[in-house]
Amino acid sequence: MLIEKVIKETLELQGFRIASFKKTTLGFLFKLVADRRYKPRCGVCGKRAIYRDTREERFFRHVPLWGIPVILSYAPRRVICSICGGIHIESLPWVSGKHRLTKAFACFLARWARLLPWAEVARMFHYAWGTVASAVKFVVGPLCHNY
Repeated sequence: MLIEKVIKETLELQGFRIASFKKTTLGFLFKLVADRRYKPRCGVCGKRAIYRDTREERFFRHVPLWGIPVILSYAPRRVICSICGGIHIESLPWVSGKHRLTKAFACFLARWARLLPWAEVARMFHYAWGTVASAVKFVVGPLCHNY
């Protein structure tokens, strides 16, 4: 389907695939699953690791398409890492840490926040002001640590 191609172009999905898509009252819901051809990567060091188990499903907000919210659902796997030791959540390339916004959506909101007041951006996209603030903090944060 064409809409799935748009999502694949805006996300880094190597090691993952879109299992299903449906239109809900909340918007477009894409269910992501792990691609069995790839080994999971450790979320701490990024090296390949051994699958242990799967956590509960998490939902991530992505860039809206034509004003319709896009939600990604994925049940992250826990892995046993022999490099850094311990059990960690696998690396999810479309999101950073425990954020519920994709990297693309955080950049999208931060760009709008450069042009308009944060409260106005939040009103435009029907999100809380804190969501816009965390998106800006995510985008600007790594840059501020270098100075």
